Amino acid sequence: MDLQTIVGAIGRHRIAVLLVLVATAVAVVQVPRGISSEYEAVGSVVLLSPSSVPSGTGEDVNVNPWARFGPTEAAAAAALTQVLRSPSRRELVVGDGELVKTYDIGTNAANGAIIDIRVIGATEASTLAAFDVALQTLERELEGRQEASGAEPPTWLRADVLTRPEGATELPGAATRAMAAVGAIGVIAAASAAIVLDTLGNARRRRASLAAGAQDQRTADAEDLAPGELRVLKQREQG
Repeated sequence: MDLQTIVGAIGRHRIAVLLVLVATAVAVVQVPRGISSEYEAVGSVVLLSPSSVPSGTGEDVNVNPWARFGPTEAAAAAALTQVLRSPSRRELVVGDGELVKTYDIGTNAANGAIIDIRVIGATEASTLAAFDVALQTLERELEGRQEASGAEPPTWLRADVLTRPEGATELPGAATRAMAAVGAIGVIAAASAAIVLDTLGNARRRRASLAAGAQDQRTADAEDLAPGELRVLKQREQG
């Protein structure tokens, strides 16, 4: 079926199409009420080296940790993110999965010493709470693993929070996608209804045309019969 046929069917049955589209519009408006909102919290942490390092003279030398991003910090960040992606650590953040939907953590593409954290939850409060749990877990793991390695506290890397969300951002994506899907289905249903109605109408017209043609043929044949033959034919039809 080509586009011209579909457009013609829609034009011939525009009232039915309009009714389907009105029903679709009503359904689209109702969609957000049945879909829960989602909230997103995004932040980042950077791993910094100590601000002082021992020198050969026995005295510590003050350094700028922000000027020393290197492979040491990047390697520690990569290892730390692997720990925080483990099922046990993920469970600490996500819980049973009802209030927290998504938890992502990874190193920043521009700077390997930066760790990005992203949480999506069902409510603003649960999303922010999960973000804080992720942040606290990161800090605890960093300190605990350095302590377990026997490193002296003055030499430890530390986690410095770069960005922490003051509030969670509402994501309209789920409701928008659902509304678009309902709208698309409604348009398809409207076009399909027009095609079905047009097909049924054409079928009725063909049957009526065939019946009329058969009646005309019988009338013509009857006119060619002699009066006696016509009476016999009518008696057979009545009998």
